[in-house]
Amino acid sequence: MRSRGFASLIMLSAIVLLPAVTWAAGNPVGAGTFEYSPTLAFSRSQYTPAGGGSSISMTHFDLTGAVGRCMTDRVEIMGALLVQHRDQAGVGRNGIGGSAGVGYNFTAYGNVIPFLSASVGVLRYTNPSPADRTWLAPMLRAGIRTIILEGRAVNVSIGYQHEVNPKSSIDMRADAFDVGVGMSIFRATTN
Repeated sequence: MRSRGFASLIMLSAIVLLPAVTWAAGNPVGAGTFEYSPTLAFSRSQYTPAGGGSSISMTHFDLTGAVGRCMTDRVEIMGALLVQHRDQAGVGRNGIGGSAGVGYNFTAYGNVIPFLSASVGVLRYTNPSPADRTWLAPMLRAGIRTIILEGRAVNVSIGYQHEVNPKSSIDMRADAFDVGVGMSIFRATTN
Protein backbone atom coordinates (compact mmCIF):
# COMPACT_ATOMS: atom_id res chain seq x y z
CA MET A 1 0.00 0.00 0.00
CA ARG A 2 1.17 3.53 -0.72
CA SER A 3 -0.04 4.84 2.64
CA ARG A 4 2.47 2.62 4.49
CA GLY A 5 5.37 4.18 2.59
CA PHE A 6 4.03 7.66 3.30
CA ALA A 7 3.49 6.87 6.99
CA SER A 8 7.01 5.42 7.26
CA LEU A 9 8.52 8.53 5.67
CA ILE A 10 6.65 10.88 8.01
CA MET A 11 7.57 8.90 11.13
CA LEU A 12 11.23 8.57 10.08
CA SER A 13 11.41 12.31 9.42
CA ALA A 14 9.86 13.05 12.80
CA ILE A 15 12.25 10.74 14.63
CA VAL A 16 15.29 12.28 12.93
CA LEU A 17 14.32 15.97 12.85
CA LEU A 18 12.06 16.77 15.77
CA PRO A 19 14.46 15.84 18.60
CA ALA A 20 16.91 18.36 17.15
CA VAL A 21 14.68 21.17 18.42
CA THR A 22 16.28 22.09 21.76
CA TRP A 23 15.00 25.51 22.75
CA ALA A 24 11.97 24.27 24.71
CA ALA A 25 11.50 24.47 28.44
CA GLY A 26 10.70 21.33 30.51
CA ASN A 27 7.80 18.90 30.44
CA PRO A 28 4.46 20.79 30.43
CA VAL A 29 2.41 17.67 31.26
CA GLY A 30 1.46 17.45 34.92
CA ALA A 31 -1.52 16.62 37.10
CA GLY A 32 -4.28 19.18 36.60
CA THR A 33 -2.97 20.42 33.23
CA PHE A 34 -5.44 20.98 30.39
CA GLU A 35 -4.45 20.12 26.82
CA TYR A 36 -6.09 21.58 23.70
CA SER A 37 -5.07 19.62 20.64
CA PRO A 38 -6.25 19.94 17.02
CA THR A 39 -5.06 17.16 14.68
CA LEU A 40 -5.37 16.63 10.93
CA ALA A 41 -4.97 13.00 9.79
CA PHE A 42 -4.89 11.61 6.25
CA SER A 43 -4.71 8.26 4.51
CA ARG A 44 -4.99 7.06 0.94
CA SER A 45 -4.96 3.47 -0.22
CA GLN A 46 -5.71 1.50 -3.35
CA TYR A 47 -6.72 -2.14 -3.74
CA THR A 48 -7.91 -4.58 -6.39
CA PRO A 49 -10.97 -6.73 -5.58
CA ALA A 50 -10.35 -10.47 -5.01
CA GLY A 51 -11.82 -11.56 -8.35
CA GLY A 52 -9.81 -9.03 -10.35
CA GLY A 53 -11.19 -5.97 -12.07
CA SER A 54 -10.21 -2.35 -11.78
CA SER A 55 -8.53 -1.01 -8.66
CA ILE A 56 -10.52 0.96 -6.09
CA SER A 57 -9.06 3.91 -4.19
CA MET A 58 -10.03 5.13 -0.74
CA THR A 59 -9.16 8.52 0.78
CA HIS A 60 -9.80 9.40 4.42
CA PHE A 61 -9.46 12.85 6.06
CA ASP A 62 -9.98 13.31 9.79
CA LEU A 63 -10.01 16.65 11.65
CA THR A 64 -10.10 16.23 15.41
CA GLY A 65 -10.38 18.93 18.06
CA ALA A 66 -9.55 17.34 21.41
CA VAL A 67 -9.59 18.64 24.98
CA GLY A 68 -7.88 16.64 27.71
CA ARG A 69 -7.29 16.91 31.43
CA CYS A 70 -4.25 15.26 32.96
CA MET A 71 -5.31 13.28 36.01
CA THR A 72 -1.66 12.41 36.80
CA ASP A 73 1.68 13.17 35.14
CA ARG A 74 0.95 10.25 32.77
CA VAL A 75 -2.80 9.61 32.45
CA GLU A 76 -5.13 11.99 30.63
CA ILE A 77 -8.91 11.87 30.07
CA MET A 78 -9.95 13.26 26.68
CA GLY A 79 -13.00 14.25 24.68
CA ALA A 80 -13.01 15.30 21.03
CA LEU A 81 -15.12 16.70 18.22
CA LEU A 82 -14.64 14.70 15.00
CA VAL A 83 -15.12 15.83 11.41
CA GLN A 84 -14.33 13.18 8.80
CA HIS A 85 -14.50 12.78 5.03
CA ARG A 86 -14.23 9.43 3.29
CA ASP A 87 -14.14 8.94 -0.46
CA GLN A 88 -14.36 5.39 -1.78
CA ALA A 89 -14.40 4.75 -5.54
CA GLY A 90 -15.63 8.29 -6.20
CA VAL A 91 -18.44 8.22 -3.62
CA GLY A 92 -17.77 10.77 -0.86
CA ARG A 93 -19.27 10.88 2.62
CA ASN A 94 -18.93 13.54 5.33
CA GLY A 95 -19.33 12.73 8.99
CA ILE A 96 -19.48 14.67 12.24
CA GLY A 97 -19.43 13.27 15.75
CA GLY A 98 -17.52 12.94 18.97
CA SER A 99 -15.29 10.64 20.95
CA ALA A 100 -14.18 10.01 24.53
CA GLY A 101 -11.09 8.22 25.72
CA VAL A 102 -7.90 8.08 27.69
CA GLY A 103 -4.30 9.01 26.84
CA TYR A 104 -0.97 7.99 28.28
CA ASN A 105 2.10 10.25 28.19
CA PHE A 106 5.42 8.44 28.55
CA THR A 107 8.52 9.85 30.24
CA ALA A 108 9.91 12.91 28.46
CA TYR A 109 13.26 12.50 26.69
CA GLY A 110 14.59 16.04 26.56
CA ASN A 111 11.83 17.89 24.72
CA VAL A 112 10.21 14.76 23.17
CA ILE A 113 7.23 13.03 24.82
CA PRO A 114 5.91 9.75 23.31
CA PHE A 115 2.16 9.18 23.77
CA LEU A 116 -0.63 6.64 23.23
CA SER A 117 -4.38 7.16 23.21
CA ALA A 118 -7.45 4.94 22.96
CA SER A 119 -11.02 6.11 22.54
CA VAL A 120 -14.48 5.24 21.28
CA GLY A 121 -16.71 7.49 19.25
CA VAL A 122 -19.76 7.94 17.11
CA LEU A 123 -20.20 9.60 13.69
CA ARG A 124 -23.21 10.61 11.68
CA TYR A 125 -22.57 10.60 7.94
CA THR A 126 -24.63 13.06 5.92
CA ASN A 127 -23.76 12.05 2.33
CA PRO A 128 -25.21 10.20 0.48
CA SER A 129 -28.81 9.97 1.66
CA PRO A 130 -30.10 8.51 3.89
CA ALA A 131 -27.87 9.53 6.81
CA ASP A 132 -25.80 6.71 8.34
CA ARG A 133 -24.66 6.44 11.93
CA THR A 134 -21.51 4.57 12.79
CA TRP A 135 -19.64 3.48 15.91
CA LEU A 136 -15.89 3.97 16.05
CA ALA A 137 -14.31 1.41 18.36
CA PRO A 138 -11.46 1.25 18.92
CA MET A 139 -9.75 4.47 17.86
CA LEU A 140 -6.03 4.14 18.61
CA ARG A 141 -3.23 6.69 18.13
CA ALA A 142 0.51 6.54 18.91
CA GLY A 143 3.02 9.27 18.36
CA ILE A 144 5.50 11.77 19.67
CA ARG A 145 5.09 15.36 20.70
CA THR A 146 8.01 17.76 20.57
CA ILE A 147 7.93 20.77 22.87
CA ILE A 148 8.81 23.82 20.75
CA LEU A 149 7.87 26.66 23.10
CA GLU A 150 6.76 26.82 26.69
CA GLY A 151 3.38 25.06 26.82
CA ARG A 152 3.33 24.35 23.06
CA ALA A 153 4.10 21.13 21.19
CA VAL A 154 4.03 19.76 17.64
CA ASN A 155 2.56 16.24 17.41
CA VAL A 156 3.22 13.57 14.78
CA SER A 157 1.26 10.32 15.05
CA ILE A 158 -0.13 7.25 13.36
CA GLY A 159 -3.65 6.08 13.99
CA TYR A 160 -6.11 3.24 13.51
CA GLN A 161 -9.90 3.44 13.52
CA HIS A 162 -12.41 0.57 13.26
CA GLU A 163 -15.85 1.55 12.04
CA VAL A 164 -18.97 -0.53 12.67
CA ASN A 165 -22.11 0.33 10.66
CA PRO A 166 -24.65 -2.47 11.28
CA LYS A 167 -27.49 -0.68 9.44
CA SER A 168 -25.46 1.12 6.77
CA SER A 169 -26.35 0.91 3.11
CA ILE A 170 -22.68 1.54 2.21
CA ASP A 171 -20.24 -0.21 4.56
CA MET A 172 -20.98 -2.73 7.29
CA ARG A 173 -17.42 -2.45 8.62
CA ALA A 174 -14.36 -0.43 7.69
CA ASP A 175 -10.83 0.07 8.97
CA ALA A 176 -8.65 3.14 8.44
CA PHE A 177 -4.95 3.68 9.14
CA ASP A 178 -3.69 7.26 8.96
CA VAL A 179 -0.83 9.65 9.58
CA GLY A 180 -1.61 12.72 11.69
CA VAL A 181 0.01 16.07 12.35
CA GLY A 182 -1.20 18.46 15.01
CA MET A 183 -0.27 20.64 17.92
CA SER A 184 -0.90 20.79 21.65
CA ILE A 185 -1.40 23.81 23.87
CA PHE A 186 -0.99 23.06 27.59
CA ARG A 187 -2.52 25.19 30.35
CA ALA A 188 -1.67 24.42 33.95
CA THR A 189 -4.35 25.06 36.55
CA THR A 190 -3.43 27.21 39.51
CA ASN A 191 -4.52 26.32 43.02
